[in-house]
Amino acid sequence: MLITALRSTILVVLVCLGVMLPARLDAASRTNVTTYYARHTDVSGAQAAATQPPVRATIRYRLVSWEGLPTSARTRDGLLVFAQPSLRSHHIGTLPLNATPIRIVDAGASVQDPQVAWVRIQYGNLVGWTDGRPIRPCDVYLGATLAFTTFEEGRGCAEIVEIAYAPTNKHFLIVVHGFEAENDLYLMRADGQGLRKITDRADYLSLNNYAWAADGHSVLYKRSTEDPTADPLPPAPPGRGVRYELHSAEKTTGGFRVTNVGRGNVLHIRARPGAQSSIVGRIPSTGTNVTYLGGPGVQVGAAVWWRIRYGSVTGYVHSAFLRCGVAVDVVRWREGLC
Repeated sequence: MLITALRSTILVVLVCLGVMLPARLDAASRTNVTTYYARHTDVSGAQAAATQPPVRATIRYRLVSWEGLPTSARTRDGLLVFAQPSLRSHHIGTLPLNATPIRIVDAGASVQDPQVAWVRIQYGNLVGWTDGRPIRPCDVYLGATLAFTTFEEGRGCAEIVEIAYAPTNKHFLIVVHGFEAENDLYLMRADGQGLRKITDRADYLSLNNYAWAADGHSVLYKRSTEDPTADPLPPAPPGRGVRYELHSAEKTTGGFRVTNVGRGNVLHIRARPGAQSSIVGRIPSTGTNVTYLGGPGVQVGAAVWWRIRYGSVTGYVHSAFLRCGVAVDVVRWREGLC
């Protein structure tokens, strides 16, 4: 798994599509670029199992642009590929725009060419050195088949951070880097079918905090409810640790407890959002283990109502009267996190 702090530093160096590239890379920047490609593994999180998928998913790169690159590193037709990491080396080929799949074989720095972030690539039969800054991890391949991409024409792509197989090897997760480390999480079957997006607006993956359940039937992730791109902001789901069931696609957040309810009083569970709806259940002022049943809250007037389950009763409660009852730790899988 990528170390989040390292990735944040590296992303300052690896300039996104449409942003002017720096004329020179200082020594620290060249080191960061080298480390980025060296640590950006194809597959992570895979665990041994009796049944291995016939073909494992791999992250592959795509040439998304050459805007702002030095003219010595590109032509009108594409990105130049050299025999050695030097602009003085022999030109052996050209990468066309949107070239994929590109495999990063090695990375290095050149004192002679401080404006170039050298990477050694393989594209079909072409193997050589080129400027790696416009080559981005946009694609997931199963063998020679493109199974998933974040690339959009004219907009570039969001970086695919890593792939994590379930302990059963029947599914894998794809982590996609989002704005300010609010990442998206996708689920796919091992055969490349059945793509699902697990995360949503105000329900992003916080950094890389996620884990598979030991049986491979559930995923637990730490939720980020920030959504700087939303206007207006949607009612954010409560809690931070979300359990996603693969079979039902249901999201639950357990471990909530009642708050702001006086001793001896109860919190009413309503059939529908709103204080005028019929009462279908009650939670005592000391009630715990209230499970949130996913989806954004429903706003009625100034209040936001959450769909919950308490014991055998399912309904809606006013969100002001619930709070997280336990700390979140998604590094280790635990039931009842919120």
